[in-house]
Amino acid sequence: MFSLFKNDLKQLKNVVVIFSGLFLLCLIINLVAFKPYVPIMGFYLITLTYTLVVPLVNLNYLFNQTKQTHFASLPFTKLQSFIIRYLSGLTCVLLPLIGYCLIEALLGNGVVFKNCSSLFLMVWIYYSLGNLCAYLTRTVLIDIILQIVIIVAPVVMYICLFMVYQTFVRGVVMSELSMSVVSLLIPMVKLFISGYTGISLYYVLVYLAYGLVVFVLAMYVSVKRNCEQNYHGYTYRIVAQVIKLVIIISISWIITAFFDISNQSLRSFIIINTLTTFVVTFVVQFIHSKKIRGVLCVMQGTAIVLVTLVIFVSTKGYLENYIPKDIKAVVINGDSREAEIDSSIKITNQESINKVVDIHEGILKQKKDAGDYRVKITYYKSNGDQVTRAYDIGSTNYLEIIDKFDENMIKSWFNDYYAVVK
Repeated sequence: MFSLFKNDLKQLKNVVVIFSGLFLLCLIINLVAFKPYVPIMGFYLITLTYTLVVPLVNLNYLFNQTKQTHFASLPFTKLQSFIIRYLSGLTCVLLPLIGYCLIEALLGNGVVFKNCSSLFLMVWIYYSLGNLCAYLTRTVLIDIILQIVIIVAPVVMYICLFMVYQTFVRGVVMSELSMSVVSLLIPMVKLFISGYTGISLYYVLVYLAYGLVVFVLAMYVSVKRNCEQNYHGYTYRIVAQVIKLVIIISISWIITAFFDISNQSLRSFIIINTLTTFVVTFVVQFIHSKKIRGVLCVMQGTAIVLVTLVIFVSTKGYLENYIPKDIKAVVINGDSREAEIDSSIKITNQESINKVVDIHEGILKQKKDAGDYRVKITYYKSNGDQVTRAYDIGSTNYLEIIDKFDENMIKSWFNDYYAVVK
């Protein structure tokens, strides 16, 4: 077993040397930089790449039938082989990183060392992911594609769903994405930031669970992997099917969102989404299989429509009437839709915040958007998230809103024009 471990280290030697040079460059920049934020982000980006490349190189025998047959003939079980290769790759990943943290702590500001929990959480999650993707694929190209899909697909689908909400849910506009949601969908975003600011216990526990799940999946797939199976470059048919479904759902949601429907009704959403989903399903299936499988397309299209409908119906009312409770600050602004003023002056006075909430509740009671004026409200929550809503209103309601303004609200409304108005 030790000979296999030593062979892996020898195989990874060049990769370790290359990335150690990159880490050294980051360290030098970090030590001489006036602000360490940028070099730390660069260091985390290189580390992320490193943790994904090492499994790709260490498990490259999986992509060669001859090498795979040779290693299968060795006196090791699949589980033993997985553990040895996992530990050998992890050793090569950790040694340069530990060296970087120690040197940075001794010679620099020690930010990376102080927040090293974020670094090692990222390594565990994405190194395990790299192993999982290698065991799920048959070629290097498909391995890289699968890694990219797993990393970016959740947030892409989140954005696509948000675009649908913007079209069919009253008041919702594309603005700052919720960092809480993004942090759960793409851990590396939160971990990159935490490398500079620190990470809370909540996210430590969540990401530990993520890493454990990915590690167990990688171990299970390595044991069950059949080197004879090949489904368009994947070792399991279900992986290819899931990726295809992600593509169908994302495209259908994007197309649905592009319909500018003034009547934001559930009926219009169901009609448009159903037609769009079935068309996209048939097209993607034809491109993938070079033929149309009618029954399969109908089943997949129906399942996607039903899931989308459940998600939309269960969240539409909540999103339309949602007003945050933990409001730290608020911005209210707007004018005619042709000349909207986008204010950056935040209202922090609690009495003024309550007035803005009252105005928002009054707009929601109207149940309909219509008019030549727009009111845009942005709430800044205590956890750093932003919630933005925008409504079109008539001149009468517009004047009623203006009459409720105090000085803080006027400043936010007119922004840089406040001095002129005053």
